[in-house]
Amino acid sequence: MKQLNYSKDGSVVISCPRDFEGTVVIAKGTKGIRQNAFENCKMITKVIIPEGVERIGSSAFKDCQMLSDIILPEGLYYLGKSAFSKCYNIKSVKLPSSLKVLKEKTFYNNFSLQQITIPEGLEEIEHNCFNWCRQIDEVVLPRSLRKLGNSFVDCESLAKVTIKSEAVLNDLNNIINKTFKGCYKLKKIRKLIDIETDVYICNDKEHFLSSKGKLPPTKIKSYAFSVKNPLPDYVTMNYRIPDSIIEIEHHAFYNSSFLTSIEIPGTISVIPKYAFAGCTKLKEVIIHEGVEKIEDYAFEGCDNLVKIEFPTSLKVISEEAFKGCNNINLKKV
Repeated sequence: MKQLNYSKDGSVVISCPRDFEGTVVIAKGTKGIRQNAFENCKMITKVIIPEGVERIGSSAFKDCQMLSDIILPEGLYYLGKSAFSKCYNIKSVKLPSSLKVLKEKTFYNNFSLQQITIPEGLEEIEHNCFNWCRQIDEVVLPRSLRKLGNSFVDCESLAKVTIKSEAVLNDLNNIINKTFKGCYKLKKIRKLIDIETDVYICNDKEHFLSSKGKLPPTKIKSYAFSVKNPLPDYVTMNYRIPDSIIEIEHHAFYNSSFLTSIEIPGTISVIPKYAFAGCTKLKEVIIHEGVEKIEDYAFEGCDNLVKIEFPTSLKVISEEAFKGCNNINLKKV
């Protein structure tokens, strides 16, 4: 009967015979699995890893092509680079909350992987971690995540991504262009912003997108939704400001090049200077009863704006409020 090779004290799995078949049971009391320990064991179908295992080394299970069943125990704090890459039959993975970092290529090219559960506690996902995992259709990234590499490239079935991490959202442009490059089902991204919710990026439904950090519950601050670098043309957003907001500061949506429509509640009395200036994709503005004033340059440079609904409560439209909005005839509104 083929046996695993352990260190002298029995705490670390050193290697496994390459022709091992079927289920591998790692002994209780094991603390670690050495790098390359099971690499190229192509006939292993299941691995039982006991609680107490804290480390799995780089490429430990790389190229275990028949491996389909793996449970990672709580207490595991290190999972090395390429630990499960090219394991073509794994369909689901639940990561333990004790794990802080997913190393480069951890699950690279696992083309049968359909479901990945990423718990609160994980802080970093390095480059190429899930690249070419072509069956994953949904990913939820936790609030604890601080750094996200180019880690979901060419995940062709990925249709929905939930991003709860404020730190990750601060690099939205990089996420769209690099992290999810080649995820063609995400190509038509629609986003609806709300202050108190998480982020969803998907192609078929409207979901919520939080801005840079948590905003005060009654105010949208200056530059809260401003974008410094241009986003791809397919990134668009329809936004209804929540009724809890009573104030928009100047430049709140300045240069939000992805904004296509905006609905402003009557809880906001004044639309300030430059609030929506430079929103070049903005086509429609709906202003509800209660808004009283639109200041100069509030919508400056919104050259695609064609439709505005004004309330009867509106008393003042400053002379330069719609400067550069060349496609709208205010007399007809």
